[in-house]
Amino acid sequence: MGFGNKFFAHKVEYNGIKFDSTLERDRYIFLSNAEERGLIKNLRRQVEYIIIPKQTHVVSIQLKTKIRYEERVLESEAKYTADFTYILGDRTVVEDTKSAYTRKEQDYVLRRKLLLYHNHIRLVEVYEADAPLGEYLPPPPLKKKKAKKEPEKPKDRFESPGLFE
Repeated sequence: MGFGNKFFAHKVEYNGIKFDSTLERDRYIFLSNAEERGLIKNLRRQVEYIIIPKQTHVVSIQLKTKIRYEERVLESEAKYTADFTYILGDRTVVEDTKSAYTRKEQDYVLRRKLLLYHNHIRLVEVYEADAPLGEYLPPPPLKKKKAKKEPEKPKDRFESPGLFE
């Protein structure tokens, strides 16, 4: 039996394209309509950006008559996959759809910061399918957890009226 998504998102399909969440699908529909109306150009999905290239080193291997050099991978490359990219006016916009749960995930936050630092790309986080194009909007506030009621203190058995008066 498989486990569900840790953020409770459900994979959905639209026109033969698979999406990780309904918000991502709805945003795709919104962006493709904007592209048809000529508001944006070159809409692409799942574009990969290399944050840190692979780390390699050269190893010499002694053969019978010669030495052969091979390049070995120490660490594979670190990538960030954006949900959508498109051209708005004269700039390229890189968007990522986020829910209240996923925006604080440590892995995502680190990759977002590395993408800005190394590639000079600032992500536009989208929390609603019909959010304005290419605008950096603040995230909606997280729902506060209800305060737990403190249990009633047990009454002291000697406080009842009339016992020792």
